[in-house]
Amino acid sequence: MAGGRTRRRVAALCALFALLVLVPAAQATIATTPQVTWQTNGRVNTILQIGGITYVGGKFTQVSDHAGHTATVQNLAAFNASGNYTGWTANANGTVKALATDGSGAVIAGGSFTQINGSGRPHVAKILANGTLVAKATFAAEADGDVQALTASGNTLYMGGQFQNVDGHASPWLGAVGLTNGAFDSAWIPFVDGRVDGLEAVGSNIVAGGFFLNAGSAAGGHPSIAAFSNTTGALQSGYTGHSPNSAVVSMTEGGDGSVYVGHFNNRFERFTPTGGTSWQVGFDGNVQAVTVSDGEVIAGGHFQNICDPGTNCTNPIVRNHIAGFDPSTGALDTSWAPSVNSDLGVFALADTSAGLAVGGDFTRIGGLDQAHLAFLQTGSSVPVDSTPPNVSPLPDAILRKATTINSGKVPALVRWAATDASGICSYALQSTLNGGSPTGIALPSAMSTTHAVNLASSANVHVYEAQATDCVGNASAFKPGPSVRLTAFQDVNAGITYTAAWARGNAPLAFGGSIHSTSKKGASATFKFTGRQVAYVATRAANRGIAHVYLDGKLVANVDLHSATAMHRRIVFAHAWATDGAHTIKIVCAGTAGHATVDVDAFVTIR
Repeated sequence: MAGGRTRRRVAALCALFALLVLVPAAQATIATTPQVTWQTNGRVNTILQIGGITYVGGKFTQVSDHAGHTATVQNLAAFNASGNYTGWTANANGTVKALATDGSGAVIAGGSFTQINGSGRPHVAKILANGTLVAKATFAAEADGDVQALTASGNTLYMGGQFQNVDGHASPWLGAVGLTNGAFDSAWIPFVDGRVDGLEAVGSNIVAGGFFLNAGSAAGGHPSIAAFSNTTGALQSGYTGHSPNSAVVSMTEGGDGSVYVGHFNNRFERFTPTGGTSWQVGFDGNVQAVTVSDGEVIAGGHFQNICDPGTNCTNPIVRNHIAGFDPSTGALDTSWAPSVNSDLGVFALADTSAGLAVGGDFTRIGGLDQAHLAFLQTGSSVPVDSTPPNVSPLPDAILRKATTINSGKVPALVRWAATDASGICSYALQSTLNGGSPTGIALPSAMSTTHAVNLASSANVHVYEAQATDCVGNASAFKPGPSVRLTAFQDVNAGITYTAAWARGNAPLAFGGSIHSTSKKGASATFKFTGRQVAYVATRAANRGIAHVYLDGKLVANVDLHSATAMHRRIVFAHAWATDGAHTIKIVCAGTAGHATVDVDAFVTIR
């Protein structure tokens, strides 16, 4: 029976993913490039809008604008509707992880801090809109561990995190205090057995999500998410059907009682107002932040791609840390794809008067420099991205050091890239030979930016052309790189000048069947050529030593040819210039003690 249920569940999830891919969401009017606003010098973990002010908390020590103005702050800051720093100062001595409000304009902060503006406030504090810290006698709340989540309902503030006590009372992982005075609410007694990272008030319930395995009791089930009465803490129905390892790390209420949940194990889903599962989306990284903005639900996190739920991302859709979905169906908004950099990406999202606020580890978003905090304009005046990607650098075949020439073919790597405000979702590559018709080249993945080739020395001219398509469907033309003509000059070539002490010898395993070698310190081999790339081909072996390599009279490398295992026809040095030109390469024997021999098998150029 369990296997049957699992198969039915997987089938249902695949059907939902098919819907996600094939049925685009209604297009949002959210910009893909950020406004020019102030930013922070470290991670933003949480964002809260109160009136026209956006409050942010995280781990940072400074805010700055793009004109070079800075202000010293500690982990808390406030910005106006234009995204400018307000001067509000409430310095926390530790990371701020959660923000809430009491309804009067005051900010309630939770985190790992123990002081605000130098006054003791263990892990939770209330600060007025003018920056004044509310006195401990007025707001007495505290915890003995990190507060990870906050939500207010009625006259109560609910707290979740890694603490065991609230206001000195045993209240592991979850607790409640008076919203006005911070006094412990002894009537609210929920049970979970692990850390809480998300809290939302939904009707008469408080929905909690985190790393717990059981809720209601030690054997109560409800791993990772559960609903509790907002008065007693009694476990409520709904919010079931999760694997024990599916920890919840982000959560938001959608305004209609729906709850959108981001998971530590790469999932994102919607619960109906009664706690039933509505839809689910898979990712290849954690979903650390969720919000609703401009009629869409926005997910942000560590992910790069949207994936098939329950698989290892066999059909990825690139979204680079942020994506928008239809709230009712989970369908992807295919027209919106601001690209966020960094490995960890987005940690915070909020709908604000300055637009969709995005916080995290990033330093670029939408192709522009904006560090850790960005505001994406919302509304009907937002332009739609219709600009194709910029392909740069253009595709070129680069000679590859530490490779071996086999069957007369020289290994090279074609490289290219592109940039776009909406991110790059796919590439295509083709080539022409001697000006003929283009031939498509199969790539191992849609996001490949390299292709290995093996080129023969000949008069043939190759040109590689790359095309990039952004994440909202704009495709560039095929952009050609420079022409590629590879020529190999064997050791006996008349263009190579050897000083005395070099000897030519037969070498059946060499590129051309012979090599020139020397053991005399200072002996040199000089080759003049025209091109934009050059490679030095030699033998690596136990009796080989160091060869000095000079380009245009300047020492650029000391190549160690010593190897316990003999390696023939090795490209031991390669260099590229931006354009063709006349150049000189010189190889000089260093005279390494005990194994001084160096040789010249060939030089290879591309022009």
